[in-house]
Order: sequence, then structure tokens, then C-alpha cells
Amino acid sequence: MRLGLALSDETRTIASPHATWARRGLTRDLVQLQELVAQAEVGAVVIGLPLRMDGTAGSEAAAARAFGARVAAALPVPVSFADERLTTAAAERALLAAGASRAARRASGDQVAAALLLQTVLAREPDAGRTPAQRGGPR
Repeated sequence: MRLGLALSDETRTIASPHATWARRGLTRDLVQLQELVAQAEVGAVVIGLPLRMDGTAGSEAAAARAFGARVAAALPVPVSFADERLTTAAAERALLAAGASRAARRASGDQVAAALLLQTVLAREPDAGRTPAQRGGPR
């Protein structure tokens, strides 16, 4: 299993693919996420929620929520979930349109899907991950 990662710019306007990590066990995954949050000054984490096409949650969504709970306990930033339906298909279409080879699509598909998911969240929730000072509120 892999984790596709995306980051936004400092203004939280543009999401960009960051990396694809092979899952190496929960403890290692959490350590890697802690390091990324610290190094990239991440303000919030969004985890894709793999809902069924009818919008109901199945076992994959339950696993994502369980993983998210562990991530939330390990990180000093808010963790939320976003519907990831069709992000993989959209990423595949974008990579095909860009002329990416099958190997390139496999290598970068998860992180492109993560960027599409994050871009949707940023557009829908422009203050997601911002501190009160960044939102213009009290410090």
C-alpha cells in the first residue's frame, strides 16, 4: 500500500504533488509524517476517505478513519478527512493527457491524486490549516 502526499504553498492556494511513500508499518509511517510536518511547516493534514460511489462508508473508509485517528494522536496539527472518490481516476486522466508513461503514472499517480484532493479542500475551505494569526484573528 502507498500514501500519496501533497503540499500547498504558504498562502494555501495551490496544491502540488509531493511524494509517494510505500507504507512501512504504522510506527514508521507516523515518524515519517511527524518529520514532514515539522520540516514543511504543515498546518493541517487531510486524509482521503475512500467512500463507495453511493457515498456510503465501507471497510476501506473505516481503515482510513482508524489511520486518521492514529495520525491525529501523533501530530500537533489538525487532521481532517475528505471524500477521495474519483481522485485516482482524475489523476490518471491528467497524467495520460500529459503523456506520462505507464511507469510514470504508477510512480506519481497517488501523489497527483493527493494534490487533486488537497486542491479541492483548499478551494472549499480556504482557512483550512491556517492559524488564527493567518486568518486575521487574535494571535
